[in-house]
Amino acid sequence: MAEIKSTIDLIMERTKGLTLSPEEKERLEEEKRVRGAQTLVQRYLRGELSPEELSRKRDEITSNAQKAMMKALVEGIRLGREEFNRAMGALERWGGKGNRVQLQRIRDLAHPFGQALQKRRRKVKAELWEDLARKGVQGSAVEPNVEGSDKWDETIEAVAQEFDSRLRQLRKDLLAQL
Repeated sequence: MAEIKSTIDLIMERTKGLTLSPEEKERLEEEKRVRGAQTLVQRYLRGELSPEELSRKRDEITSNAQKAMMKALVEGIRLGREEFNRAMGALERWGGKGNRVQLQRIRDLAHPFGQALQKRRRKVKAELWEDLARKGVQGSAVEPNVEGSDKWDETIEAVAQEFDSRLRQLRKDLLAQL
């Protein structure tokens, strides 16, 4: 049994003395910084970091990590979601004058999206009232919780899907400018 070596033992013997070159170490460190920047953006979009904290951390990272942060913010733009205003606000603060037109186009797309969502909201509310009436719950005091319903989540997704191709193109145009 002593003659049989494990795969780990063989690998350890063969890689003994191997080290990363300074360039490889720097590349790995930069990849780590980029992943860290993307994580910061995700935390910010979830509301775990304030805009001031994100700004302060942005000032402390490399330019590649800052670009990764901007890209993650652009990818975080989702119509009808809480993250929309967070992502847009950060991009407007850091995007520079050249990006204002693209950001305004995205904001302009959010307006008809909101209108379509409100129209569908009324429809979902009527459907919920009908569902409650079938269950014997009715009256002037009955107010369906539209935002808490599964139908509402489905509606948001359906409306977002209708606007998805335009938003994707606007995001692509914005990324090209960053």
